[in-house]
Amino acid sequence: MESVAEGRPTESDELTTLTSLPGELIVKIIECLDWTDILTLRQCCQLLSVLTKERSVWLALFHRYYETEFAHPFFLPKPLSFCTAQDLESRILRWWHGLRRLSDASLKPDEFSVDDTWSRVNIMPVGGHDLFHSGDGGLWYRRRAGQSYPLTPPTTDSRDHIRIFCSFDLLSVYVGDIPGSNYTDIELATFPISFNMVVLSKRQIGPWWEGVYQTDIRVWRIKVEVDDSSGEVLGYSSQLLRSFKCPDRNLEPYECSIYGPHVAFRAWAQSVWMACIVDWTTIDPQDTSLKSLVIVAHLGVEAKRISLLPNKSLLYLCGHTDVSLCSWASLAPVSSSFRDYSHLPNVQPLWRHSLPHESLLNWRNSMPRFIHRSIRIVLPTITGLFGVKIPIGALKDQQTDEIPQTVILAGGHYAKPLQYSWFGYHYSLHFDASQGFILDRYSWGDESTRGPPNQQSIHEFRPFRPKQMLQGVYYDESLGELSAFHNRFKSYRSLIGV
Repeated sequence: MESVAEGRPTESDELTTLTSLPGELIVKIIECLDWTDILTLRQCCQLLSVLTKERSVWLALFHRYYETEFAHPFFLPKPLSFCTAQDLESRILRWWHGLRRLSDASLKPDEFSVDDTWSRVNIMPVGGHDLFHSGDGGLWYRRRAGQSYPLTPPTTDSRDHIRIFCSFDLLSVYVGDIPGSNYTDIELATFPISFNMVVLSKRQIGPWWEGVYQTDIRVWRIKVEVDDSSGEVLGYSSQLLRSFKCPDRNLEPYECSIYGPHVAFRAWAQSVWMACIVDWTTIDPQDTSLKSLVIVAHLGVEAKRISLLPNKSLLYLCGHTDVSLCSWASLAPVSSSFRDYSHLPNVQPLWRHSLPHESLLNWRNSMPRFIHRSIRIVLPTITGLFGVKIPIGALKDQQTDEIPQTVILAGGHYAKPLQYSWFGYHYSLHFDASQGFILDRYSWGDESTRGPPNQQSIHEFRPFRPKQMLQGVYYDESLGELSAFHNRFKSYRSLIGV
Protein backbone atom coordinates (compact mmCIF):
# COMPACT_ATOMS: atom_id res chain seq x y z
CA MET A 1 0.00 0.00 0.00
CA GLU A 2 1.55 3.30 -1.05
CA SER A 3 1.82 6.16 1.42
CA VAL A 4 -0.04 9.42 1.07
CA ALA A 5 3.26 11.18 0.39
CA GLU A 6 4.06 8.72 -2.37
CA GLY A 7 0.67 9.37 -3.94
CA ARG A 8 1.06 13.11 -4.15
CA PRO A 9 2.05 14.57 -7.52
CA THR A 10 5.52 16.06 -7.51
CA GLU A 11 6.48 19.41 -8.97
CA SER A 12 7.95 17.51 -11.88
CA ASP A 13 4.63 15.73 -12.44
CA GLU A 14 2.74 19.05 -12.31
CA LEU A 15 5.17 20.60 -14.78
CA THR A 16 4.76 17.62 -17.12
CA THR A 17 0.99 17.96 -16.88
CA LEU A 18 1.18 21.65 -17.71
CA THR A 19 3.55 21.27 -20.65
CA SER A 20 1.44 18.46 -22.11
CA LEU A 21 -1.41 20.89 -22.68
CA PRO A 22 -1.85 22.72 -26.01
CA GLY A 23 0.31 25.85 -26.25
CA GLU A 24 -2.70 28.17 -26.58
CA LEU A 25 -4.18 26.81 -23.35
CA ILE A 26 -0.86 27.14 -21.51
CA VAL A 27 -0.70 30.79 -22.54
CA LYS A 28 -4.24 31.36 -21.22
CA ILE A 29 -3.21 29.85 -17.89
CA ILE A 30 -0.04 31.95 -17.72
CA GLU A 31 -2.06 35.12 -18.39
CA CYS A 32 -3.82 34.59 -15.04
CA LEU A 33 -0.59 34.43 -13.02
CA ASP A 34 1.32 37.19 -11.25
CA TRP A 35 4.48 38.46 -12.90
CA THR A 36 6.67 36.96 -10.15
CA ASP A 37 5.21 33.51 -10.87
CA ILE A 38 5.64 34.02 -14.60
CA LEU A 39 9.34 34.76 -14.20
CA THR A 40 9.71 31.67 -12.02
CA LEU A 41 7.87 29.54 -14.57
CA ARG A 42 10.18 30.87 -17.28
CA GLN A 43 13.11 29.07 -15.66
CA CYS A 44 11.48 25.63 -15.78
CA CYS A 45 11.95 24.59 -19.39
CA GLN A 46 12.45 25.87 -22.90
CA LEU A 47 8.76 25.63 -23.81
CA LEU A 48 7.62 27.71 -20.84
CA SER A 49 10.47 30.15 -21.40
CA VAL A 50 9.09 30.83 -24.87
CA LEU A 51 5.42 30.95 -23.90
CA THR A 52 5.97 33.33 -20.99
CA LYS A 53 7.32 35.86 -23.49
CA GLU A 54 4.12 35.97 -25.51
CA ARG A 55 2.70 39.49 -25.93
CA SER A 56 -0.77 38.38 -24.82
CA VAL A 57 0.69 37.35 -21.45
CA TRP A 58 2.13 40.77 -20.67
CA LEU A 59 -0.81 42.59 -22.21
CA ALA A 60 -3.16 40.70 -19.87
CA LEU A 61 -0.95 41.59 -16.90
CA PHE A 62 -0.81 45.21 -17.97
CA HIS A 63 -4.61 45.52 -18.15
CA ARG A 64 -4.97 43.86 -14.75
CA TYR A 65 -2.33 46.00 -13.04
CA TYR A 66 -3.42 49.23 -14.71
CA GLU A 67 -6.54 49.49 -12.57
CA THR A 68 -5.20 47.95 -9.36
CA GLU A 69 -1.44 48.51 -9.05
CA PHE A 70 -0.19 51.42 -11.15
CA ALA A 71 -0.27 54.98 -9.84
CA HIS A 72 -1.27 57.44 -12.55
CA PRO A 73 0.03 59.05 -14.66
CA PHE A 74 1.57 55.80 -15.88
CA PHE A 75 3.12 56.16 -19.33
CA LEU A 76 4.33 53.57 -21.83
CA PRO A 77 7.35 53.96 -24.15
CA LYS A 78 5.00 54.09 -27.16
CA PRO A 79 1.25 53.74 -27.81
CA LEU A 80 -0.09 50.49 -26.36
CA SER A 81 -1.00 49.05 -29.75
CA PHE A 82 2.66 49.38 -30.80
CA CYS A 83 4.22 47.98 -27.61
CA THR A 84 5.91 44.62 -27.99
CA ALA A 85 5.94 41.91 -25.33
CA GLN A 86 9.41 43.12 -24.29
CA ASP A 87 8.20 46.73 -24.04
CA LEU A 88 5.37 45.72 -21.74
CA GLU A 89 7.44 43.33 -19.65
CA SER A 90 10.21 45.87 -19.12
CA ARG A 91 7.75 48.63 -18.19
CA ILE A 92 5.83 46.43 -15.75
CA LEU A 93 8.97 45.18 -14.02
CA ARG A 94 10.42 48.69 -13.78
CA TRP A 95 7.34 49.72 -11.80
CA TRP A 96 8.46 47.52 -8.91
CA HIS A 97 12.14 46.96 -9.56
CA GLY A 98 13.26 50.38 -10.72
CA LEU A 99 16.37 50.23 -12.87
CA ARG A 100 16.67 46.55 -13.76
CA ARG A 101 20.02 46.23 -15.49
CA LEU A 102 22.31 47.88 -12.96
CA SER A 103 24.88 45.09 -13.13
CA ASP A 104 25.00 44.96 -16.93
CA ALA A 105 28.59 45.86 -17.83
CA SER A 106 27.59 46.57 -21.43
CA LEU A 107 25.66 49.66 -20.34
CA LYS A 108 27.80 52.72 -20.97
CA PRO A 109 26.50 56.27 -20.72
CA ASP A 110 26.38 58.44 -23.81
CA GLU A 111 27.67 61.99 -23.56
CA PHE A 112 26.66 65.00 -25.63
CA SER A 113 26.60 68.78 -25.35
CA VAL A 114 24.04 71.54 -25.89
CA ASP A 115 24.17 75.24 -26.70
CA ASP A 116 26.03 77.43 -24.16
CA THR A 117 22.94 79.56 -23.47
CA TRP A 118 20.66 76.61 -22.71
CA SER A 119 19.41 75.28 -19.39
CA ARG A 120 17.62 72.03 -18.69
CA VAL A 121 13.91 72.35 -17.86
CA ASN A 122 12.41 68.87 -17.76
CA ILE A 123 11.74 65.74 -19.78
CA MET A 124 8.72 65.47 -22.01
CA PRO A 125 6.04 63.22 -20.47
CA VAL A 126 6.12 60.80 -23.40
CA GLY A 127 8.52 60.22 -26.26
CA GLY A 128 11.92 60.29 -24.57
CA HIS A 129 12.87 63.88 -25.43
CA ASP A 130 14.60 66.36 -23.14
CA LEU A 131 13.24 69.88 -22.72
CA PHE A 132 15.54 72.94 -22.57
CA HIS A 133 15.08 76.67 -22.55
CA SER A 134 17.33 79.05 -24.40
CA GLY A 135 18.57 82.41 -23.14
CA ASP A 136 15.64 84.24 -24.73
CA GLY A 137 13.04 82.02 -23.03
CA GLY A 138 12.24 79.78 -25.99
CA LEU A 139 11.74 76.07 -25.36
CA TRP A 140 13.55 73.38 -27.33
CA TYR A 141 13.39 69.59 -27.32
CA ARG A 142 15.88 66.95 -28.37
CA ARG A 143 16.48 63.24 -27.96
CA ARG A 144 19.85 62.34 -26.48
CA ALA A 145 22.51 63.14 -29.11
CA GLY A 146 19.99 64.06 -31.80
CA GLN A 147 19.09 67.37 -33.36
CA SER A 148 17.34 70.13 -31.40
CA TYR A 149 13.93 71.46 -32.44
CA PRO A 150 11.98 74.53 -31.27
CA LEU A 151 8.84 73.89 -29.23
CA THR A 152 7.74 77.40 -28.22
CA PRO A 153 9.04 80.80 -29.43
CA PRO A 154 11.12 83.20 -27.31
CA THR A 155 9.37 85.21 -24.61
CA THR A 156 11.66 88.23 -24.85
CA ASP A 157 14.34 89.82 -27.00
CA SER A 158 16.55 90.18 -23.93
CA ARG A 159 18.86 87.46 -22.61
CA ASP A 160 19.44 89.08 -19.22
CA HIS A 161 18.15 87.73 -15.91
CA ILE A 162 15.46 85.48 -17.35
CA ARG A 163 14.22 82.36 -15.58
CA ILE A 164 11.79 79.79 -16.90
CA PHE A 165 9.36 77.65 -14.89
CA CYS A 166 7.34 74.94 -16.57
CA SER A 167 4.55 72.58 -15.49
CA PHE A 168 2.54 69.89 -17.33
CA ASP A 169 -1.15 69.20 -16.70
CA LEU A 170 -1.01 65.42 -16.39
CA LEU A 171 -3.06 64.65 -13.28
CA SER A 172 -6.35 66.37 -14.13
CA VAL A 173 -7.04 64.10 -17.09
CA TYR A 174 -7.18 61.12 -14.70
CA VAL A 175 -8.94 62.65 -11.71
CA GLY A 176 -10.81 65.75 -12.82
CA ASP A 177 -12.86 67.30 -10.01
CA ILE A 178 -14.79 64.12 -9.21
CA PRO A 179 -13.62 60.73 -7.86
CA GLY A 180 -12.51 58.21 -10.41
CA SER A 181 -10.70 58.34 -13.70
CA ASN A 182 -11.58 60.72 -16.51
CA TYR A 183 -9.81 58.63 -19.10
CA THR A 184 -11.76 55.72 -20.53
CA ASP A 185 -9.36 55.00 -23.38
CA ILE A 186 -6.36 53.14 -21.98
CA GLU A 187 -4.40 53.86 -25.16
CA LEU A 188 -4.63 57.63 -24.60
CA ALA A 189 -4.27 57.34 -20.85
CA THR A 190 -0.91 55.59 -21.11
CA PHE A 191 0.36 57.57 -24.09
CA PRO A 192 -1.42 60.95 -24.41
CA ILE A 193 -1.08 62.49 -27.85
CA SER A 194 -1.82 65.95 -26.44
CA PHE A 195 -1.57 67.68 -23.07
CA ASN A 196 -1.45 71.21 -21.68
CA MET A 197 1.64 72.98 -20.40
CA VAL A 198 2.12 76.28 -18.58
CA VAL A 199 5.35 78.24 -18.99
CA LEU A 200 6.19 81.13 -16.68
CA SER A 201 9.08 83.41 -17.61
CA LYS A 202 10.50 85.87 -15.08
CA ARG A 203 12.75 88.72 -16.14
CA GLN A 204 14.19 91.27 -13.75
CA ILE A 205 13.67 94.89 -14.76
CA GLY A 206 16.28 97.38 -13.58
CA PRO A 207 18.71 96.90 -10.67
CA TRP A 208 18.28 93.75 -8.60
CA TRP A 209 17.74 95.68 -5.36
CA GLU A 210 14.60 97.32 -6.72
CA GLY A 211 12.83 93.96 -7.03
CA VAL A 212 10.86 94.71 -10.19
CA TYR A 213 9.92 91.81 -12.47
CA GLN A 214 8.17 91.21 -15.75
CA THR A 215 6.29 87.93 -15.54
CA ASP A 216 4.77 86.37 -18.64
CA ILE A 217 2.55 83.28 -18.38
CA ARG A 218 1.57 81.21 -21.37
CA VAL A 219 -0.60 78.12 -21.59
CA TRP A 220 0.18 75.78 -24.48
CA ARG A 221 -1.42 72.70 -25.96
CA ILE A 222 1.37 70.25 -26.81
CA LYS A 223 0.65 67.69 -29.52
CA VAL A 224 2.73 64.53 -29.90
CA GLU A 225 3.61 63.52 -33.44
CA VAL A 226 3.75 59.71 -33.73
CA ASP A 227 4.97 57.56 -36.61
CA ASP A 228 1.95 55.61 -37.89
CA SER A 229 4.01 52.53 -38.70
CA SER A 230 6.27 52.20 -35.64
CA GLY A 231 4.67 54.20 -32.85
CA GLU A 232 7.90 56.15 -32.32
CA VAL A 233 7.61 59.81 -31.40
CA LEU A 234 8.81 62.00 -34.26
CA GLY A 235 8.45 65.30 -32.44
CA TYR A 236 6.05 67.76 -30.86
CA SER A 237 4.12 70.83 -31.89
CA SER A 238 2.61 73.59 -29.75
CA GLN A 239 -0.52 75.72 -29.92
CA LEU A 240 -0.81 78.85 -27.77
CA LEU A 241 -4.07 78.75 -25.79
CA ARG A 242 -3.65 81.80 -23.55
CA SER A 243 -1.01 84.42 -22.79
CA PHE A 244 -1.12 86.97 -19.98
CA LYS A 245 1.15 88.96 -17.67
CA CYS A 246 1.29 89.26 -13.92
CA PRO A 247 -0.31 92.68 -13.27
CA ASP A 248 2.00 93.58 -10.38
CA ARG A 249 5.68 93.93 -11.21
CA ASN A 250 6.57 93.89 -7.51
CA LEU A 251 5.47 90.27 -7.21
CA GLU A 252 8.42 87.91 -7.57
CA PRO A 253 7.28 84.49 -8.89
CA TYR A 254 9.13 81.28 -8.13
CA GLU A 255 7.26 78.39 -9.76
CA CYS A 256 3.97 77.47 -11.42
CA SER A 257 1.37 74.72 -11.45
CA ILE A 258 -1.51 73.86 -13.78
CA TYR A 259 -4.57 71.72 -13.13
CA GLY A 260 -7.42 71.74 -15.64
CA PRO A 261 -8.63 75.33 -16.18
CA HIS A 262 -6.49 76.83 -13.42
CA VAL A 263 -2.92 78.09 -13.32
CA ALA A 264 -1.12 79.04 -10.10
CA PHE A 265 2.22 80.56 -9.32
CA ARG A 266 3.95 81.00 -5.99
CA ALA A 267 5.06 84.58 -5.32
CA TRP A 268 6.56 86.89 -2.72
CA ALA A 269 5.85 90.55 -1.97
CA GLN A 270 5.62 92.76 1.14
CA SER A 271 6.98 89.91 3.30
CA VAL A 272 4.01 87.74 2.30
CA TRP A 273 4.20 84.34 0.59
CA MET A 274 1.17 83.71 -1.58
CA ALA A 275 -0.26 81.61 -4.39
CA CYS A 276 -1.83 83.57 -7.26
CA ILE A 277 -4.46 81.48 -9.08
CA VAL A 278 -6.19 82.30 -12.39
CA ASP A 279 -8.80 80.54 -14.49
CA TRP A 280 -6.86 80.76 -17.73
CA THR A 281 -9.84 79.68 -19.84
CA THR A 282 -11.74 82.89 -18.98
CA ILE A 283 -8.97 85.37 -19.74
CA ASP A 284 -9.77 87.83 -22.51
CA PRO A 285 -6.57 88.38 -24.54
CA GLN A 286 -7.61 92.02 -24.97
CA ASP A 287 -8.21 92.53 -21.23
CA THR A 288 -5.22 92.55 -18.88
CA SER A 289 -7.25 92.93 -15.66
CA LEU A 290 -7.31 89.20 -14.78
CA LYS A 291 -10.84 89.31 -13.36
CA SER A 292 -10.59 85.71 -12.10
CA LEU A 293 -7.42 86.32 -10.04
CA VAL A 294 -7.59 84.64 -6.62
CA ILE A 295 -4.79 85.07 -4.09
CA VAL A 296 -4.16 82.54 -1.34
CA ALA A 297 -2.08 84.70 0.98
CA HIS A 298 -0.07 84.07 4.14
CA LEU A 299 1.05 80.58 3.20
CA GLY A 300 3.51 80.71 6.07
CA VAL A 301 7.18 81.34 6.66
CA GLU A 302 9.30 80.54 3.61
CA ALA A 303 6.65 78.83 1.49
CA LYS A 304 8.46 76.48 -0.88
CA ARG A 305 6.27 74.44 -3.17
CA ILE A 306 2.71 74.55 -4.45
CA SER A 307 0.62 72.08 -6.40
CA LEU A 308 -2.95 72.54 -7.63
CA LEU A 309 -5.26 69.61 -6.86
CA PRO A 310 -8.90 68.76 -7.65
CA ASN A 311 -11.88 70.79 -6.38
CA LYS A 312 -9.93 74.04 -6.07
CA SER A 313 -7.49 72.63 -3.54
CA LEU A 314 -3.86 73.63 -3.03
CA LEU A 315 -1.07 71.56 -1.51
CA TYR A 316 1.92 73.56 -0.28
CA LEU A 317 5.00 73.45 1.91
CA CYS A 318 6.08 76.12 4.33
CA GLY A 319 9.04 76.49 6.65
CA HIS A 320 11.20 73.42 7.12
CA THR A 321 8.59 71.04 8.48
CA ASP A 322 4.98 71.78 7.49
CA VAL A 323 2.95 70.36 4.63
CA SER A 324 -0.54 71.83 4.27
CA LEU A 325 -3.70 71.45 2.23
CA CYS A 326 -6.19 74.28 1.77
CA SER A 327 -9.28 75.08 -0.30
CA TRP A 328 -9.59 78.35 -2.21
CA ALA A 329 -13.09 77.65 -3.48
CA SER A 330 -14.66 80.26 -1.18
CA LEU A 331 -12.18 83.05 -1.95
CA ALA A 332 -13.45 85.94 -4.00
CA PRO A 333 -11.34 87.27 -6.88
CA VAL A 334 -9.28 90.35 -6.11
CA SER A 335 -8.73 93.34 -8.32
CA SER A 336 -5.61 93.08 -10.41
CA SER A 337 -4.75 96.57 -9.17
CA PHE A 338 -4.74 95.26 -5.58
CA ARG A 339 -1.38 95.85 -3.90
CA ASP A 340 -1.88 95.56 -0.11
CA TYR A 341 -1.10 91.87 0.27
CA SER A 342 -0.45 92.02 4.01
CA HIS A 343 -4.15 92.74 4.64
CA LEU A 344 -5.50 89.79 2.68
CA PRO A 345 -7.36 87.29 4.90
CA ASN A 346 -5.65 84.16 6.13
CA VAL A 347 -6.86 80.88 4.66
CA GLN A 348 -7.21 78.16 7.26
CA PRO A 349 -5.72 74.85 6.06
CA LEU A 350 -8.05 71.89 5.68
CA TRP A 351 -5.15 69.81 6.97
CA ARG A 352 -1.63 70.45 8.16
CA HIS A 353 1.09 68.07 9.25
CA SER A 354 4.40 68.92 10.88
CA LEU A 355 7.26 66.54 10.22
CA PRO A 356 10.19 66.12 12.66
CA HIS A 357 11.96 69.36 13.57
CA GLU A 358 14.17 70.84 10.86
CA SER A 359 13.24 68.15 8.36
CA LEU A 360 14.03 70.50 5.43
CA LEU A 361 11.30 68.97 3.33
CA ASN A 362 10.72 69.59 -0.37
CA TRP A 363 9.22 67.82 -3.36
CA ARG A 364 11.37 68.88 -6.24
CA ASN A 365 11.66 66.08 -8.81
CA SER A 366 8.55 64.43 -7.36
CA MET A 367 5.06 64.56 -8.87
CA PRO A 368 1.55 63.90 -7.48
CA ARG A 369 0.05 60.55 -8.46
CA PHE A 370 -3.43 59.06 -8.29
CA ILE A 371 -4.06 55.54 -6.97
CA HIS A 372 -6.57 53.81 -4.63
CA ARG A 373 -8.85 56.87 -4.81
CA SER A 374 -6.16 59.09 -3.33
CA ILE A 375 -3.53 61.55 -4.53
CA ARG A 376 -0.03 60.80 -3.29
CA ILE A 377 3.31 62.58 -3.30
CA VAL A 378 6.78 61.77 -1.94
CA LEU A 379 8.46 64.26 0.41
CA PRO A 380 12.24 63.97 0.88
CA THR A 381 13.67 65.23 4.18
CA ILE A 382 16.88 64.95 6.17
CA THR A 383 15.23 62.37 8.41
CA GLY A 384 13.75 60.14 5.71
CA LEU A 385 11.28 59.84 2.86
CA PHE A 386 7.67 60.56 3.74
CA GLY A 387 4.59 59.86 1.65
CA VAL A 388 1.44 61.99 1.78
CA LYS A 389 -1.89 60.31 0.98
CA ILE A 390 -4.79 62.65 0.22
CA PRO A 391 -8.13 60.82 -0.22
CA ILE A 392 -10.28 62.27 -2.97
CA GLY A 393 -13.08 62.51 -0.41
CA ALA A 394 -10.98 64.96 1.62
CA LEU A 395 -11.08 67.39 -1.32
CA LYS A 396 -14.87 67.53 -1.56
CA ASP A 397 -16.82 70.55 -0.40
CA GLN A 398 -18.96 68.68 2.11
CA GLN A 399 -17.76 67.41 5.48
CA THR A 400 -16.02 64.04 5.37
CA ASP A 401 -14.31 61.64 7.72
CA GLU A 402 -11.55 61.08 5.17
CA ILE A 403 -8.39 62.99 6.06
CA PRO A 404 -4.88 63.04 4.57
CA GLN A 405 -2.16 61.09 6.28
CA THR A 406 1.60 60.69 6.11
CA VAL A 407 3.56 57.44 6.02
CA ILE A 408 7.27 56.76 6.43
CA LEU A 409 8.63 55.28 3.20
CA ALA A 410 12.32 55.09 4.08
CA GLY A 411 14.79 56.33 6.66
CA GLY A 412 17.92 58.33 5.89
CA HIS A 413 19.10 61.72 4.69
CA TYR A 414 17.19 62.55 1.49
CA ALA A 415 17.12 66.36 1.53
CA LYS A 416 20.54 66.67 -0.06
CA PRO A 417 20.98 69.18 -2.87
CA LEU A 418 17.84 68.26 -4.73
CA GLN A 419 19.37 68.65 -8.16
CA TYR A 420 21.08 65.33 -7.31
CA SER A 421 17.81 63.46 -6.74
CA TRP A 422 14.71 62.08 -8.43
CA PHE A 423 11.74 60.59 -6.56
CA GLY A 424 9.27 58.11 -8.01
CA TYR A 425 6.31 56.30 -6.51
CA HIS A 426 8.14 53.07 -5.65
CA TYR A 427 11.80 54.07 -5.86
CA SER A 428 14.14 57.06 -5.83
CA LEU A 429 17.52 57.95 -7.29
CA HIS A 430 20.09 60.18 -5.64
CA PHE A 431 23.79 60.84 -6.09
CA ASP A 432 26.41 59.90 -3.53
CA ALA A 433 30.02 61.03 -4.04
CA SER A 434 31.49 57.65 -3.07
CA GLN A 435 28.95 55.28 -4.62
CA GLY A 436 27.66 57.09 -7.69
CA PHE A 437 23.89 56.96 -8.12
CA ILE A 438 21.92 55.00 -5.54
CA LEU A 439 18.55 53.39 -6.18
CA ASP A 440 16.24 53.04 -3.16
CA ARG A 441 13.04 50.99 -3.26
CA TYR A 442 10.17 51.44 -0.82
CA SER A 443 6.50 50.59 -0.24
CA TRP A 444 3.45 52.65 0.77
CA GLY A 445 2.19 49.85 3.02
CA ASP A 446 -1.32 49.44 1.56
CA GLU A 447 -0.50 47.54 -1.60
CA SER A 448 1.00 44.27 -2.73
CA THR A 449 4.78 44.28 -2.47
CA ARG A 450 6.89 42.60 -5.13
CA GLY A 451 10.18 42.07 -3.32
CA PRO A 452 11.47 43.77 -0.17
CA PRO A 453 12.69 47.39 -0.18
CA ASN A 454 16.40 47.52 -0.83
CA GLN A 455 19.19 49.69 -2.17
CA GLN A 456 21.59 49.36 -5.09
CA SER A 457 24.41 51.48 -6.49
CA ILE A 458 24.95 52.39 -10.14
CA HIS A 459 28.73 52.45 -10.25
CA GLU A 460 28.87 52.65 -14.05
CA PHE A 461 27.13 56.00 -14.13
CA ARG A 462 28.78 58.96 -12.45
CA PRO A 463 28.11 62.64 -13.05
CA PHE A 464 30.70 65.15 -14.06
CA ARG A 465 33.29 67.06 -12.13
CA PRO A 466 32.92 69.38 -10.35
CA LYS A 467 29.78 67.81 -8.94
CA GLN A 468 28.68 71.16 -7.52
CA MET A 469 27.72 72.18 -11.06
CA LEU A 470 25.35 69.27 -11.59
CA GLN A 471 22.06 70.96 -12.49
CA GLY A 472 19.69 68.06 -12.47
CA VAL A 473 19.05 64.31 -12.38
CA TYR A 474 16.23 63.03 -14.56
CA TYR A 475 14.70 59.60 -14.99
CA ASP A 476 12.23 58.68 -17.71
CA GLU A 477 10.26 55.77 -16.23
CA SER A 478 8.53 54.85 -19.48
CA LEU A 479 11.84 54.28 -21.27
CA GLY A 480 14.13 53.47 -18.35
CA GLU A 481 16.49 56.34 -19.23
CA LEU A 482 18.64 58.02 -16.61
CA SER A 483 20.38 61.30 -17.42
CA ALA A 484 22.35 64.01 -15.64
CA PHE A 485 22.96 67.54 -16.86
CA HIS A 486 26.14 69.51 -16.14
CA ASN A 487 25.37 73.23 -16.19
CA ARG A 488 28.90 74.57 -16.50
CA PHE A 489 29.94 72.53 -19.52
CA LYS A 490 26.39 72.22 -20.91
CA SER A 491 26.92 68.49 -21.19
CA TYR A 492 24.76 65.44 -20.71
CA ARG A 493 25.33 61.89 -19.71
CA SER A 494 22.54 59.51 -20.53
CA LEU A 495 22.10 55.82 -19.71
CA ILE A 496 19.20 54.11 -21.44
CA GLY A 497 17.62 50.70 -21.20
CA VAL A 498 17.90 50.26 -17.46
